[in-house]
Amino acid sequence: MISVAQGVVPVLVRLLDSCNMSMKEKIVAVISIISIVESSKHVLITEGLSLLNHLLRVLESGSGFANEKACVALQALSLSKENARAIGCRGGISSLLEISQAGTPGSQAFAARVLRNLALFTETKENFVEENAVFVLVSLGSSGVVLLNNLALCPILLKLFLLLGFSSKSRKEIGESGCMGALIDMLDGKAMEEKEAASKALSTLLVCTRNIKIFKKSDKGILNLCKAIRDCGYVINLYVRNTDESCCVTFLYMLFDD
Repeated sequence: MISVAQGVVPVLVRLLDSCNMSMKEKIVAVISIISIVESSKHVLITEGLSLLNHLLRVLESGSGFANEKACVALQALSLSKENARAIGCRGGISSLLEISQAGTPGSQAFAARVLRNLALFTETKENFVEENAVFVLVSLGSSGVVLLNNLALCPILLKLFLLLGFSSKSRKEIGESGCMGALIDMLDGKAMEEKEAASKALSTLLVCTRNIKIFKKSDKGILNLCKAIRDCGYVINLYVRNTDESCCVTFLYMLFDD
């Protein structure tokens, strides 16, 4: 497979420069197959920005099938700092968020995984903020549509949320953006994954005093939280990191403590 990839990939990338969209989609499908073979990924990475630009153009104007295959390939290419920066600077995050909202269940899941890879790099966090990514993803989760089609997407969205929302400033900004209401609705969702994702995200946000006040103002906040605790079968805890120590404070105590 390595020798095949080494000989074929450069030819495929050159073909992407001149063929029509129908042929591009077939080529991207072949590239996506190569991208999931661990020993062949480096062949794609060698093609650099040329391949990245083609994949991003497919995300903007390709079919649902092509979008899914492009996202599969981007999973392999989005693990390096240089490629992550290039994807963020070329509008890739915006395209991936659109697919997460309106794509097929398969393309939604793959797009979320690419977004998670990109969020690992500080170089892309500004791009996520510019696209209001956290609000988009939390609103998407609270709608229930994605969770009904693909429950595996929920923990991926949660990981992305936690990666972007770790600083005091970002917690405050996320809380004020309207995400708290969406997360409160998710606490009363049908799927257990949905409840757990919302509770963990809220425990991160409620380190901020301002967000606790927003939570308390909601008519459904305490009610949905109690339901989630009952349904999940455990007390949700709030983890506060302090150098090498982790202290655990009961979630409800934080809410009721004046």
